[in-house]
Amino acid sequence: MIGFEVELSVPTFGPAPASADPGFKAGPSGRSAPLEIEQFLLGGLPYDTTIGSCAAFTLKTDRDDLQARGLSIFAALHRLGYAPEPRDPPISNLEYVTVARDELAPGSTALFKQDCAAIAAHAAQLMTAIGAKRDVVAVPGPASEAYSGIPVAAFECWLDGLCGGSPDLTRAIDDFKNAITDECYIQATAGVIPSALADLLRSAMLHGRRIGFNRSGLMYARRMVDLMTDHKRFSAHPFVIRLKQERISWEAYMGLLHIIGAYMVGSALNQTSLYEGSADKNAVPFLVKVPIGRIKADAVTSRLVLSETPEDLLDFVIHYLTTLVPGFRTEYWLTRGRGMLEDRRPDQTPPAAKSRKPLFAGAETFIRNALTGEIPADSLSDILACDDLPHSVRTASEGQRAVPLEYRWVDDKPSTTDLEETFLRIVKQVRLLNTKHMQPSSRARLLEAADGHEDFTDTGKT
Repeated sequence: MIGFEVELSVPTFGPAPASADPGFKAGPSGRSAPLEIEQFLLGGLPYDTTIGSCAAFTLKTDRDDLQARGLSIFAALHRLGYAPEPRDPPISNLEYVTVARDELAPGSTALFKQDCAAIAAHAAQLMTAIGAKRDVVAVPGPASEAYSGIPVAAFECWLDGLCGGSPDLTRAIDDFKNAITDECYIQATAGVIPSALADLLRSAMLHGRRIGFNRSGLMYARRMVDLMTDHKRFSAHPFVIRLKQERISWEAYMGLLHIIGAYMVGSALNQTSLYEGSADKNAVPFLVKVPIGRIKADAVTSRLVLSETPEDLLDFVIHYLTTLVPGFRTEYWLTRGRGMLEDRRPDQTPPAAKSRKPLFAGAETFIRNALTGEIPADSLSDILACDDLPHSVRTASEGQRAVPLEYRWVDDKPSTTDLEETFLRIVKQVRLLNTKHMQPSSRARLLEAADGHEDFTDTGKT
């Protein structure tokens, strides 16, 4: 299953208030602040508010840099004495959340294309309504009681001319207007089988457009996991020797180890200034959307589900990754950063800065849960589960299910009219990963049917 989230940098807020806020003062000529001003500055909707839905997508609110830019306008007005102190709720932006679709179902490519076309049509209608960015406009249906735009005309009326002659306010409004663009920030939630997780992580290292500490950290994590698995205490262990005789189970086990490595280095880097102002979940390229233990418990091969990692091997892995790999600790990156990264560990952050948390409560518990399939009691109610796959795919992959992962490092920032290329690139990648164990002829027929080029009946043959 694959679902997409597409953030569009357009302001989104609720209806105008029924009465004026007394904190907004009359302008130079005695005109009261139009209600559109308060609607714009104080009408921001809470994060993840649903404002409408149709067959292709649900419209929700999110947060991007429009929030800070809106607060800059509010603060400039406050400094001029026309507005109260800035306060919540801040301005939100618009997000399209598509229906999750089975990427291997016959004809599914056409459905993904339809979703892109529906988003593009709605966004085009909205951007046309916003136009010259001078007025508040209604967000087109299926939205209800949601508005967009920026009330420049209302500012001019209230303050006797554009921004009341204040360079500070003029700059803040111009910055906000320039940030309203038809440019999309994309995330995808897709199910990938455990034996393909190492391949997926490799793609994040090799195909990103920007190489920075995040991707160099991912490369480092991969090398360290590979070095660990080459260590004699690991490679010569009877459990490992037996598991390697089952190629697909071995690949699934390596997928678990590489996910652990990605999270370990991500947690170390997340406690620096690298992700300042960004959500913790951006510290990993693919966010696991189920408790980490659920992969081993529910998604790996039928053999591996029943195979327990021996305690001595588990102790070695935990000791190696938590003690012998310096880059899985924040100090390594602070030193390597040579002043480019600052310390944001909870007990080391300067008073003027905001600290950042590790990605898990304890590294030893995280590793143990991942390799044993243990799931903490407080995680059992998680709303997502591992995805079932078509019978032929699951048979070829020896009973694996797909682990829901959120793509966090999608570099593309297309316009809404160019979404299709990015959508279909991700869809193609997930299809190839999940069908990697099928025989070429069966795989080709399944993928051609998904593209709508051939009928395919799933007989279970691989």
